[in-house]
Amino acid sequence: MSGILPVGEAAEVIVEWIDVTFGWLLDWITSVMDMLVSGFQDGMAAVPP
Repeated sequence: MSGILPVGEAAEVIVEWIDVTFGWLLDWITSVMDMLVSGFQDGMAAVPP
């Protein structure tokens, strides 16, 4: 099976590059999303059923 492309290895390299290059941005997006979800959950919990 010499005709198979190493797609899995290429995907790992790309994901690693994105993580190293844009890790700070991904961390910031994660923090913002956590804050928004927590605020939404707190708001929903404050409303009586």
